[in-house]
Amino acid sequence: MIKEIAKWILKKELEETENIIFDLETELEMLKKKLPEPKKLGKITLQEIKSLLYKNGLSAKHLDNWYYISTKEEILKFAKETFVHKKTYVSEENDCEDFSLSLIGYFKQELMHFPFGFAGGGGSGWAHAFNIFVALDENNIVELYIYEPQTTQCWKYSELNNLMYTPIGLIMI
Repeated sequence: MIKEIAKWILKKELEETENIIFDLETELEMLKKKLPEPKKLGKITLQEIKSLLYKNGLSAKHLDNWYYISTKEEILKFAKETFVHKKTYVSEENDCEDFSLSLIGYFKQELMHFPFGFAGGGGSGWAHAFNIFVALDENNIVELYIYEPQTTQCWKYSELNNLMYTPIGLIMI
């Protein structure tokens, strides 16, 4: 009799846990769909982006001839609302390039067309992946930014002096 009661209790707890998981998965899907897209304040051409990169000593591979432009604040707000930075780091499994590529996935999920991409930097024998984007700064000047998707830190590329974030290759998708 005690065994039967214990089985019944465990079965109920399992059902309850499965319902909670289902509700959380459903809520997560709803949150993903409700992420407010950064405001589109205009367009920036491939040539303008290439010029900005060249000014910073960089070159890149591009797939499109133009992108929408937004402010740094709008891009950062969207990036943080994805909660990519809340994921758990696991070396060789869920590490820097996974964080960076996951964040790009959110930017492309709704076919948004912002100059937000993947970059890799590093010194001899090691590398680090992160995100790079073009946006308007607080003075409406087009700037190149580095974004660390694991911590949500962001820097103007022109003000950065850190080998870890010096791009050795980058793609804006």
